[in-house]
Amino acid sequence: MKDRRAEIHVDSVAKTGNNNKLPVWFVFSGMGSQWSGMGRDLMQFHIFEESIKKSSLHLSQHGIDLCDLIMNAKEEAFDHVLNSFVAIVSVQVNKQLIPAD
Repeated sequence: MKDRRAEIHVDSVAKTGNNNKLPVWFVFSGMGSQWSGMGRDLMQFHIFEESIKKSSLHLSQHGIDLCDLIMNAKEEAFDHVLNSFVAIVSVQVNKQLIPAD
């Protein structure tokens, strides 16, 4: 498989509806890169909470209650790899919406 990283240009951007250019983010999920309760802690940010709720709506079609998983699940729930993966990816993707200070 050819390594295409060199073909990615710094000026690669995603366009928004108002023609503002935003950088493209690549998110590489990994087990162990988060702390227990990270998603619950981030729910204090309205933009994060709203985005998680939207993700939860889509995941509910597959029998996954993301909001409950983030807010109420006991640590043992994350022994199930599907729960861990869904929570990690959801937190990583949605936390990108929180403005940096």
